Amino acid sequence: MFIVFGLCILTIVWIFYLGNCWKPIKFPPGPRWLPFVGCFLRIYKLKKQTHYYYLVFNELSKIYGPILGLKLGKQKFVIISGNHLIKKTLMKHEFNGRPESFFFKVRSFGKNKGLLFADGSSWHQIKRTTIKILSSFGTGYDSIMNKCLKTEAEMMVVYLKNKNIKGESLIAINEILNVAITNVLWTMIAGHRFNEDDPKLHKILKAVHEAFRTNDTLGGIVSHLPILRFIIPELSGYNNLMAVLQTIWIFIGEEIDDHLETLKINEQPNNLIDAFLLELSSKDSLNSSFDREELIVLCMDIFMAGIKTTTDSLIDVFALLLHHSEWIKILQSDLDEVVGRKNFPAVQNKILLPRVDAFITEAHRVMIHAPLGLPHRTKEDVSLEGYHIPKDTVVLFNFYSAHNDSSCWDKPEEFCPERFLDENGVFRWRNELMIFGLGRRRCIGDIIAKPLQFLFFTSILHHFDIGVPAGHELPRLDGIDGFTVSPWPYLINLTIKSSE
Repeated sequence: MFIVFGLCILTIVWIFYLGNCWKPIKFPPGPRWLPFVGCFLRIYKLKKQTHYYYLVFNELSKIYGPILGLKLGKQKFVIISGNHLIKKTLMKHEFNGRPESFFFKVRSFGKNKGLLFADGSSWHQIKRTTIKILSSFGTGYDSIMNKCLKTEAEMMVVYLKNKNIKGESLIAINEILNVAITNVLWTMIAGHRFNEDDPKLHKILKAVHEAFRTNDTLGGIVSHLPILRFIIPELSGYNNLMAVLQTIWIFIGEEIDDHLETLKINEQPNNLIDAFLLELSSKDSLNSSFDREELIVLCMDIFMAGIKTTTDSLIDVFALLLHHSEWIKILQSDLDEVVGRKNFPAVQNKILLPRVDAFITEAHRVMIHAPLGLPHRTKEDVSLEGYHIPKDTVVLFNFYSAHNDSSCWDKPEEFCPERFLDENGVFRWRNELMIFGLGRRRCIGDIIAKPLQFLFFTSILHHFDIGVPAGHELPRLDGIDGFTVSPWPYLINLTIKSSE
């Protein structure tokens, strides 16, 4: 009897082992799967060597091919590399889902809410309404958005000039841009701005950046082993994550409550919160699932993603300008000619400044801050290039590989803004570039991000001479890994240019 019992136990263990270690038929190739952890140990070891997940996947794709199959904990992953294959896959509707990760759920009150990490019919409706509202703020000269950008850019320049007059020429560019960009986004979301020394501003900025450091591209260890939040809540990062989320929820929730008290039904809204509250009160209202929690998560998505990606990208544009200092005089000369020394740059100048546009765009190609984008999920079983990818597989797209694909880019390892200029010196967009993603999941943030980055970059460049402070090294171009790749802080030397 003991023998039979022992055989039964061994059989159960063997079946469990096979279920955990055997790959589905025609699943993409990749490292060997181990019980419970899958490929996690192999991935973790490679991450310690390369420091970044996107480089881990880049190296593994050289071994196993552009469609890489992994298992981390219980979850199957597929990593897509190469420019053409990424574009092809992103256009397939089967890949448009979002995974039900623990991290994604907990930040949205355990529900399918928001713009970034939700899917389904409610997500489609939220996205359509958000685009409609942001578009209504417009991009014309007298639009809400343009006035907001102009105000913040001018206030930033005045603030920097005042510091310069006082002899403070060394500037922490990340701090300056963080405040200015936060004020743009918060004006669009809530209709008002913060003073530079407002403790509430600095508290929420600290929380936003901490949220991105707390997690990683794969969702963090708690996403793969949620039980750890009960066993080692501090060590696993769970306690820190919840504290950060609580700060952000309260900050946005209090703002929404203030708007509910002052909302005027018959007035045209000038901010996202009022616009959504009016949508809710209209006959053609959003579906019944849209509530206060939904609005909190929506504002959190736009606010957090906007601050982090827009600020970090612009910080790196300035870092690359210092590394390629020959471009400073070139771009300043173009600004002098188009804008004039006594005038302030405007978003409308962009089309007349192709070399500025090309420099910013090449910086975005080289210094991509979300090299794996946001995770996708297969909504059904799907075939790709002869491989079978089961429903609910998490799919990551290695945009780093797309922006460094030698079949699309000549000498991709070189910084070359000229690749975005035609033979007549006119700016040309290239479809191989996927800064904001592609397909139905393409980021809608470019509505604000593109004009903002252009105006803030040109405003500083037009009014100040820029250099590396004496005794300082050039800014580091490697980043700090987290949910996104963050730039290292650095100082720049700003000197007011003559208005002659």
